[in-house]
Amino acid sequence: MTISLGNVVRVDFNSTEVKACQDQARTLEFGGVSFSRKSPGERQATLREDQVVGQLGELALFVWAYGKSRGLQEYLKTQESKRGRGHRGDGGQDILGHKVDIKSSLVRNNKDIFTYNLLVASREFHPGWWFVQGLVWEYIPDVSATVAVMGWAKAENLLKPGVNPRFDCWTLSTRNLFPMSSLRLVETRIAA
Repeated sequence: MTISLGNVVRVDFNSTEVKACQDQARTLEFGGVSFSRKSPGERQATLREDQVVGQLGELALFVWAYGKSRGLQEYLKTQESKRGRGHRGDGGQDILGHKVDIKSSLVRNNKDIFTYNLLVASREFHPGWWFVQGLVWEYIPDVSATVAVMGWAKAENLLKPGVNPRFDCWTLSTRNLFPMSSLRLVETRIAA
């Protein structure tokens, strides 16, 4: 498992796509939470941005799975379905019916994208699932965004909480992800 820049899936979003993610994020702010923040005050201060980053990652996953035009349609249809499920939400399934969950982070200060970790909070960890790392390289509100879909790992590839003392999450270095080209979305399941 070693990822390189040639394996990264780059997804560029225009203003229409960015605004769709911002709109979806607004609906999630009430009761939303970010597990990457230490204090409740920090969580509240960054909730809107964290929700948008998560939505950009989800849309990038749909674009990877379905292509650019169908990806946006499927994403919006899935978001509508999730809203209809009330507080049950998606149970972690970003593409309903598929045990796949994308975890997204905003790249800060031009940090090397290969120094990031895939982080999965213990309460979001599900044995047998696939977890995907999305990194938002650029985000200009209402204008554009670029997401790097870095790669994926199965739940059993992740390090247990406590193995990496910086995080109280299941983790794996981005460098150790499998490339997205080795993961396929088929009608009824995800396959590696």
